[in-house]
Amino acid sequence: INPDIVRNNFIVTNKSQESKKDEFNIENSLLGKNNYDLHLNDSIKDIKFMDLVFYAPAKKDTKVVNLYDNIKFDEFKFDKILKLKKQSETLNDLELYNNIKLHDETNIFQYNAQGANLINSLNPSFEDGLWEKEVGNCQMEEDIPDISMSSSRDSSEGNKSLMLSSNNGNACTYKTFSIPISSDKSYMLRFDYKNIKGAKIQYYYKLSNDYGKNQEGSKIIDVNDNQWHNYQEIIDPAFNANKLTMYFYARSDQGGATVNLYDNLGLFEFMPKDLYSYYLYTTQKVDESSKLKSIEFKSINLWKDFVVLHGVKDASLLFFPELYSENWKAYPIKSQVESGEFLKSLDKYSVPDVESNRQATRDEVQSMLDQKLISASGSKFVSKNFDGSIRNDNLPDGWFGQTWGKATIPEDTHYEVNNYSNSWWVDVDALCKQQNICHKNDDGTYDISLVIENKYNHWLFLALLISGATLLSCLGYLGYDFARRRKNKSNLISPQPPHRPTSPRNSHSLVSSHNSHPPRHEKPHQPRRM
Repeated sequence: INPDIVRNNFIVTNKSQESKKDEFNIENSLLGKNNYDLHLNDSIKDIKFMDLVFYAPAKKDTKVVNLYDNIKFDEFKFDKILKLKKQSETLNDLELYNNIKLHDETNIFQYNAQGANLINSLNPSFEDGLWEKEVGNCQMEEDIPDISMSSSRDSSEGNKSLMLSSNNGNACTYKTFSIPISSDKSYMLRFDYKNIKGAKIQYYYKLSNDYGKNQEGSKIIDVNDNQWHNYQEIIDPAFNANKLTMYFYARSDQGGATVNLYDNLGLFEFMPKDLYSYYLYTTQKVDESSKLKSIEFKSINLWKDFVVLHGVKDASLLFFPELYSENWKAYPIKSQVESGEFLKSLDKYSVPDVESNRQATRDEVQSMLDQKLISASGSKFVSKNFDGSIRNDNLPDGWFGQTWGKATIPEDTHYEVNNYSNSWWVDVDALCKQQNICHKNDDGTYDISLVIENKYNHWLFLALLISGATLLSCLGYLGYDFARRRKNKSNLISPQPPHRPTSPRNSHSLVSSHNSHPPRHEKPHQPRRM
C-alpha cells in the first residue's frame, strides 16, 4: 500500500475525511449514496484510518459461511538502499538489498521459494488412499477397456503410490484441489513417476475459477528405463484461480500394455512475477550529448571497410551492421587525417540527378570539411550527413596487407547487438593515450581510424596472389616455349647459301637431300625436222 498512490488516485469521500472511524459507513460509501461526496484525485493531507471489510455474500438460496482471523497491518521497509554516485565506480561485488550482488559480467538473481506444498493436506501422494473409487476410462470408445487402478507399495516417498494399468484403453484418475492461485505469481508443478511397461507417461492439469476461466496443460513423457523420476513444470497463471484439477494416465498404444506409477504430487509458489520489474537507477546526471561528431566510412569490398571516427570525446560502442561473426575484426591504424593526404580539389565533383536525394552537394561537402566531419575529398561520391553517418568514397582503399600482423580491438570487447550485428567498445584511453595512433583535435577530442575486416579477406588476397603468380608462370613458360619453337622453325626454313660450282655427284647429293623424289633427267635436244 503506497500512501501517495492512495492520496492521488483512489476514490475518496469528504465524509470519510471529516468523520471518526466509528461514524464511517462502508455500505453507504460502496453504494454511493448522496450523503457522501465521491470524487477523484483529491489529495488527502494525512491518512488517519483504514477500513477493512470482510464478506459472506449469499447467492439466492445458497448459504455462505466464512471465517476470518489473524489480521495484521505492518510497515514495509527496505533494509538498504545503495546509490551509485560515479559512473566510473566499479560494480564488482557490490552488495545490494537482501544479499544481492552485482558482478562485472552476467548477473544471475536466484529466488528460492520457501513456501510449503500448497496441496500437502489434500492427499497428494496417495498415503490416505486413491483419489477415486474406480479407475476412469479416458479413451471414450465403445469397446470394453481392460484397465485397472490400485495402490502400490512401490513409492518414491512415503509408503504408497498410484498404479494405473491398461491393456487396450486409457486408464486415468483425477482430483480437483481447491486452493488459491494468484496471477501475480508463477508456480512449480512437480510429481514423481515410474514406468513399468509401455514407456509412456502422460498427465494433464487445469486451472479454473468460479467465473468460467480455464487454463490447461498436458504432456506425454517418453521413458527409457524403469526407475523413479521427478518431473517439474513452471505454470504461469493468466488469471486468479481457485481450483487445480490433475489427471494421471496409463494409455496403451496398439494393444500394448502400459503400467505407470505416480507419487508425491506438489504445487509450490515459484517466484513473484514482479521480480522482472525491478531495476537499478541512479540520480547521477548523464551527458546525453553525442560522444563523437561523425562516422566517416567507405566500403572497400564485401569483407573490408575503412572507418574514421571524428571528434571522439569518450569511450563508446561502435555498431557495424553485418551479421555477427568472430571472423570480423576491427584494426586501429595510424591516423592520416593530420597530413591532409586525401584532400583533393572539388572542381570535378558533381551530383547526378538520380543521386540528389542522398549525395551531398559541393557546398555541403565543403561545409563538412570546414566542420572536420570528413577527412577526404575529391570527385567521388560523398553522401549527405545522415545522423552523423557519412559515406565517403574518396577515402583510400589501402593495400591488401595493411592489417597483416596488426593488433585488433580486444575480442572480449567485440559484442553481438540486436541479435544480429557486430559492435566494438572503442576505448579512447587505450587507443589514443596509450598507443598514440589517433589524431588529437584542438578541442581535445580525437579522430580514430579503423579498418574493419573479415579474416577471410586475407585468404582471398592470398589466393589471388597465388593464382596470379601461377598465371604469370604459365604465361612465361608459354612465351618461352613459343619463342623456342619459332627459333627452331626459322632455322629450318633459312635461305640457301650462294651457289658454288660443285661436282655432279655433290650436286646430286644436295638435291636428294631436299627432295623425296629422284632427280628428273631431261631428254637430249633433237633438231627439228623441216
